[in-house]
Amino acid sequence: MGMTKRGENNKVCATELNIFDIQRFSWVDGPGIRTVLFFKGCNLDCIWCHNPESRSFDRDLLFYADRCIGCGKCVDICPNGCHAFSEGRHVVRRERCAGCGKCASVCNAEALEIVGKAAGVDDIMEEVLEDMEFYGMSGGGLTLSGGEPLLQPEGCFEILERCKKRGIHTAVDTAGYVEWSSFERVLPVTDYILYDVKTLDDEVHKKVCGVSNRAIIRNLLNLKDRDVNLIVRIPLVPGVNDTREDVLEIVGLVGGFDNLVKVELLPFHKLGRSKYEALGLAYRAEKIPVPDREKVCALRQHAAGKR
Repeated sequence: MGMTKRGENNKVCATELNIFDIQRFSWVDGPGIRTVLFFKGCNLDCIWCHNPESRSFDRDLLFYADRCIGCGKCVDICPNGCHAFSEGRHVVRRERCAGCGKCASVCNAEALEIVGKAAGVDDIMEEVLEDMEFYGMSGGGLTLSGGEPLLQPEGCFEILERCKKRGIHTAVDTAGYVEWSSFERVLPVTDYILYDVKTLDDEVHKKVCGVSNRAIIRNLLNLKDRDVNLIVRIPLVPGVNDTREDVLEIVGLVGGFDNLVKVELLPFHKLGRSKYEALGLAYRAEKIPVPDREKVCALRQHAAGKR
C-alpha cells in the first residue's frame, strides 16, 4: 500500500514526507497556537494508542460500517476486488488493498477513507504560513508529531529549517525510540522537544509497548545538557504507570534537567476506539479503565512537586 517516494537505502526523500494529517489551531502540542504535522509510521506497539492509523508506514483504508449505504460504487471501481457485499453486509478484503483510494473517492457516504499521503515540503509550508499571525500573537508555531516523526529525520530537518528561517517556533513530539543521530539532525532547528515516557520499568515497557525502553531512556538523558526546551509527557494508563511511585520515578529521573520546562500527565482515553474497528483491528485497550479524575489531579500535584 506504499506510495511514499523513496531514495537510496529505502529512506523517505527529504522533500516528500510521509504524513497522515495536518491539524491547525492546537493548544496542546507545545506553547501557543500550533499547527501539528502528523507523520505516518511508528516503531512502538503501545496497546492504548489512540491514533492506530499512524502506526503503519503504508496507506491505510478505514471503513466505517455504520455510514455505509450499500450503493456498491466501491465494488465497481476497485481494481483489486477489495470490496464485496455478502448477505447484505459490506465485506472488506484488506489483504487485496493497494491503497489507491479509488473507493474512497466515490463514497459519498464517507464510509471509506484512505489515510496517508506523500506531501512536499513546499505544500506543507504553504499551509503552515497561513497561520503566521496566530503564531506571533500566541507564541505558537509548528509541531511535528506522529507516528514517530524522527523516523524521517531528513524530512523533519528540512521542514524545521524552513520554519526557523521564517521565524516560526518549532517543536518535535517524539517517543524517543530512534537513533541518537536523528535527534542530532533536528536539534539545531528545534525549540522544544515533547518527549513521551511511558514507564522506566523495562519489562513493563516491553509488555505494553512491544520494545525495550533502554534506547528511549538513553536518548532522554542525552537531551539533558542540550540547547532545547524539554517537556516530558507521561501517558497515564491505569495498571501500567498510574501510581504515585510510577510518576515520581519518572519525575525523579528528569527533575534535575536544567532545560526541563514541565512534566505533563496525559490521561488515557478511549476516543480512538472507533478507528480500530474502521481499520479491522482488535481494540486491545478495551478493558483498561479511564483514569479517575481525582486521582489524576493528585498525581499531577505530585508531578509538580506538591504534597
